[in-house]
Amino acid sequence: MGTLAGARLSTGEYSFLLAESELARCILELGPILGFAFIAWRFWLVLKLVFGSWKSFSDSADPLPWLIAGATFFGVIAGQWGQATNLGFAVFGAGLTLAAMNVPQADETGEEAEAEEAALESEASDQPAEA
Repeated sequence: MGTLAGARLSTGEYSFLLAESELARCILELGPILGFAFIAWRFWLVLKLVFGSWKSFSDSADPLPWLIAGATFFGVIAGQWGQATNLGFAVFGAGLTLAAMNVPQADETGEEAEAEEAALESEASDQPAEA
């Protein structure tokens, strides 16, 4: 009932039945307990994204997660999630921020491949050049 589509299905008219802002709509649709819990979760997610991306930026000097978090945080906190497009951009931006915060770790298979490549290069340089 908090979106125009929900109001149209409920009453047959296009009008806002509950509230126009997203946070008030969440409280009125979900009730006070779940509504405030959902809003608290959204704020927790934004804090995790912002502080995690800042930590990633300060540790690895990679500004990408910080930039994406800056462009995404408002859509996660107060974006109109009743519309699928806004919800999709909020989820996509948050996912990109989380993915950008992952720092690639050197694993053994990568080190073995580099050592094998170095050995092949040294063998190639040891052989005489053909004329």
